[in-house]
Amino acid sequence: MSQAPVQPLRLAVLISGGGRTLENISAAIGGGDFKAEITTVISSRPGVFGLERAKKLGIPAHVVDRKAFNTPAEFSDVIWPIIRDGGADLVCLCGFMSLLVIPPDFTGKVINVHPALLPAFGGKGMYGHHVHGAVIEAGCKVSGCTVHFADDAYDTGPIIVQRACEVAEDDTPDTLAARVFEAECLAYPQAIALMASGRVILKGHRARVAPWHDDLLERARAFMTVAHDNQKRAGGQPYSTHPAAVVELLRTHGMADPDVLAAGYLHDTIEDTGVAEDQLARAFNPRIASLVTELTNPPEVEQSSQKKADYLVEHAPKLSVKAKWVKLADRAHNVSELYDKEPAKRERYANATVRLLEALKPWPSASLAEQIEQSVRPHLK
Repeated sequence: MSQAPVQPLRLAVLISGGGRTLENISAAIGGGDFKAEITTVISSRPGVFGLERAKKLGIPAHVVDRKAFNTPAEFSDVIWPIIRDGGADLVCLCGFMSLLVIPPDFTGKVINVHPALLPAFGGKGMYGHHVHGAVIEAGCKVSGCTVHFADDAYDTGPIIVQRACEVAEDDTPDTLAARVFEAECLAYPQAIALMASGRVILKGHRARVAPWHDDLLERARAFMTVAHDNQKRAGGQPYSTHPAAVVELLRTHGMADPDVLAAGYLHDTIEDTGVAEDQLARAFNPRIASLVTELTNPPEVEQSSQKKADYLVEHAPKLSVKAKWVKLADRAHNVSELYDKEPAKRERYANATVRLLEALKPWPSASLAEQIEQSVRPHLK
C-alpha cells in the first residue's frame, strides 16, 4: 500500500527587526531550494518592518513583546503555544534578539544564524555591529556566519553550516555586516535544506551531516554509519558492522526489496542514536521510517534483558512480514556473535531467542530461522 508523501517542512520564523532573513528564506522556498512552508512568524517587538514583510508574504504574524515579561521563561511560555498551534517542525531564529527557553520536545528543532564564525565572537551582547566591530578590532582576516542549533544559552549549540568571507583592511562594521549578510543568505537556506532532507544527525555536541547518495541503499548505509559513529559492539567492533551484516543476511536469504534492505541498515537508528521517525521519512521515505519504528523497542523495556525479551515475544506476532524479515536477520547476526558474551549471558540470550523464534511464526524466511536455530543450539542447556 502506498503512503502519502512527506509533507513540506513547516517553519516558524522568529524575528525582532526588519525580517530580511525571513524574506530570504521565503525566496529560497519559492525558488525550489527545498520543500518547506513558513506557517508562523513571531516578533519579539511590536512595529518592526518584519511584520510588514510577513503580511506581504501572507504569513500569519504574532507579536509577543519581550518587554512585557520579567524572565526568558515567562516570555517563552507564551511563544511555544503559538509555535505548536502553527504545526511547526522547525523553528528558525532570524535576527531574534531574545533568549528562548527551549522545551524538550523542540530540542534539536530550533536553529539560529550568528554573524560570525563561532565559537569566536559569540555570547551575550555579541549581536549586530557589536560582533562586526569586535572582529575588526581583533584584526581578523576572515569573518562569516554560523547556522547552529539553539540551546538555552547564547551561541553555544552544535554548528550545522558555516560560510566565511574576507575582512578588508578598510572595513567598517557596516561594510563587514553587508558582506556577512550575503553569506547568511546562502548559509541559512542551506541549513534548512539539510534539515528538510533529514541529513543532520546530532551526536552529542556535534551536528553531523550524512552524505547524500542518489542510490537509496548507499544513502542508507552512509546515514547508518554516521548515526552509529563511535558506538561499539560487545566484541569491540564498530557498531556499523552489525547493520551491514544484517543487510548481507537479508540478501543471502533472498530479500531484494529496497525498503526492507534500507530498514536493515537503519533498524537501530531510532532506538540507539536519537534519530526520529519523521527524520527517516525525510531522508528516505515513510515506508522505511515506519518499518524502523516497528523494529524499535520502547525505552522502558531496555532497563533489563528480561523485560526486553518479554516485550519482543509479545510484540513479535504484531510485526509486519517485512519487519519480521529484518528481525530474523538481526537476530541471526546477534546469535552468530554469542561467543563475545559471558557464558551466563549466552545461555540467557539463546533461551530468549528460542522464545522469539516461536513468536515470529509463520516465518517469512525458513532458511533464516533455521540458521538461527543452528547458531543457538550450542548455547542451550
